[in-house]
Amino acid sequence: MDSFRVVLDANVFSLDHFDVLDRSPIRDLVSRGRLELIYGDVMLNEVIASYGVTRTRDAFLTRWVPFILGTATKFGADLQTIWQREVIQGRGPHASIWLPAKAFERIKAELSSLPSDGTWPGLDETKGERDDEAKKKANQRALSVDIRQVASRALRARNITADKVTHEAFRSLTDQHMETIGRAVGEAHFHTFDARAVANRWARAKGRYPYFTQFAANMTYKELYAMFKPNAPIDTNAQADLDILTHLLRADAVVTNEIGFMRTAFNDLWRSRGKTLFTSEEFAEFLRPTQRNT
Repeated sequence: MDSFRVVLDANVFSLDHFDVLDRSPIRDLVSRGRLELIYGDVMLNEVIASYGVTRTRDAFLTRWVPFILGTATKFGADLQTIWQREVIQGRGPHASIWLPAKAFERIKAELSSLPSDGTWPGLDETKGERDDEAKKKANQRALSVDIRQVASRALRARNITADKVTHEAFRSLTDQHMETIGRAVGEAHFHTFDARAVANRWARAKGRYPYFTQFAANMTYKELYAMFKPNAPIDTNAQADLDILTHLLRADAVVTNEIGFMRTAFNDLWRSRGKTLFTSEEFAEFLRPTQRNT
């Protein structure tokens, strides 16, 4: 029987939620091949950031890192690397979503030897990247605010209120605009001599490139969400949430304690595709009969 594949959100590694998973039969099920945990790039980076916070550093070093090292068989590559493998290298649905084995072992070794006083040089070395990511999130939020205002005026001019946009219409608009956004992102970010030709190749066979296609759908969804849900708070972590959910392409479920945008996005984009969302408590309870029945 195939293992049950699960995407973990970073917030399962928190002072409020980790205990319930730590007491669950996760380790046993992973060791017997019944359960596979997917540690994606975005999620892992968010957890590692706990090292730089005095309040969470001890839990990170003494509990979360040992759990990760004891249950991870691979770490996910960043999504842009996966796109390159899918589209530019032409591997399509067979593209690996994982870091090379040597990189996996190097990260494991580094995590297992972090100094307990918070002086790990990696924090300083990656500060520029984290600052850039923070600016990117702020810019994305500002863009969503602008889109929301423009869309709100346009809808009012047509006497359409956001509450009249049905779920089906929302999904239809996402499908309609995904290609335009995907082409624009591809032409800007595909690292190749003729990015436009590669973007055209993607547009002709979107199903062959699932990770990039999902990214384009995510970008479209996020901006339409800002347009048609004007009373919902704009989450600066929305893109990271969507990136984590993208790994449901090769998983059965996601475990998250998010109650805002991520849960809404899951319901809109993934529930109808047969995926499941658990909180940490729900997942621990789900695993107990799994252990008994194996």
